[in-house]
Amino acid sequence: MAMIKHVLFDGSQKLVLGALNTLSTFSVPSYSLLECQVNLDVEGEKFIATLKFLPDAWFNIPFEQEICGETSRIRVIVYWTRAQRVLPDYPVSEYLDDSIGMSENTPRRRHLNKGEDIYIQPYLRDLGNQEWFVSDYPIACMEIFSIVICPFGNDGGLSRLRGEIKASDNMDASDNMKTNIVIFDSSWGCDTFNSHETLKLRGPTRCYSGDCFWIFVDLKDEEGREIKGGVSYDFHNVDMFYNRRICSIIPGKHGYAALHYILFGDAVQAELGFNLESAIPNANLKVHGKITARYNNFRYSTHYQKKYYQKVIFEKGESDSVDFGELPLSHSVIGVPLNASLIVLAKLHVILDGDRIETLQYEQKFNPPSPEQMESVLRPCSTSSDQVKCQIFHFQLSVKWTSL
Repeated sequence: MAMIKHVLFDGSQKLVLGALNTLSTFSVPSYSLLECQVNLDVEGEKFIATLKFLPDAWFNIPFEQEICGETSRIRVIVYWTRAQRVLPDYPVSEYLDDSIGMSENTPRRRHLNKGEDIYIQPYLRDLGNQEWFVSDYPIACMEIFSIVICPFGNDGGLSRLRGEIKASDNMDASDNMKTNIVIFDSSWGCDTFNSHETLKLRGPTRCYSGDCFWIFVDLKDEEGREIKGGVSYDFHNVDMFYNRRICSIIPGKHGYAALHYILFGDAVQAELGFNLESAIPNANLKVHGKITARYNNFRYSTHYQKKYYQKVIFEKGESDSVDFGELPLSHSVIGVPLNASLIVLAKLHVILDGDRIETLQYEQKFNPPSPEQMESVLRPCSTSSDQVKCQIFHFQLSVKWTSL
């Protein structure tokens, strides 16, 4: 396996005995060990060793290993932290408009009303014309977009997978919906995979909401090589990760799982439905293609962002074309932050008697209702809809908004 080397000390610097010598700050892939190769001569005593550190999410806590000699010792200390805090070239802004830099300290509860005698920070001025909704009781939401299994090297690839991936939230114990929701199961007939391709996830039938979330991976291939572990958040640490794209790595000996998701600080649930009706009586029409959902306040300018941080709602190849009517969705609900719009994109191919006769390319933006609408006794939910009339068929989309 190829290694990226970084020289920390080459003798040109002076190390002070008995003191902490800071050598360097650099990035480390979260799925990879940090290997420190030491070859030093200290007061005539030779130190040769290889130390290995596993990346850890306990930030700003010292991880220490020692190399002991007869007359002295070397303490190697590693601190882990989020890359955007210390690396100047890290792309901090994930927002669509390149001219707007959103700092980590952007307040989650904000009103930017015109005419008020307040100072608006420069990176927020362009947002002043937007209507910002604020809930009296914000409810957090976890939205899982994709999970990828990646083998190490060319000869260490994992073969067919066995096992499950589960997710959960903090639904009250008295609620019979409190379950560990299986979002991937190899018994569904999707145990084969290609490296860096997303797994075919399913569900859930409701959004994950509250202040406690976790995702657990338990996968093993035919040779017994496993990727097992999880990530979790509770009320002690969840708010520091709100409203930013997260990629969590679950490492294994021969590969790793990459989990792509967002924790929204204040969101509502959108339940989607798609229906296709034929404009030709008694026609044997079928459809295949892809429907995805994204948000208007995040960038999707790179292949990575488009591939791993969009929600795949429907995806069928030509050999798996389905009949007209209500489309069978792999995900029917999606969490939407109050201060964003949901964008639905579709590319659907219509087949008549085995021949492709029409293609629909669709994009539409849907805005969530205000908190006042969601909290209304008379209107516990709100519905948006849209339709497209094509030559051969009609495409209908409904979005039902509900509180979490």
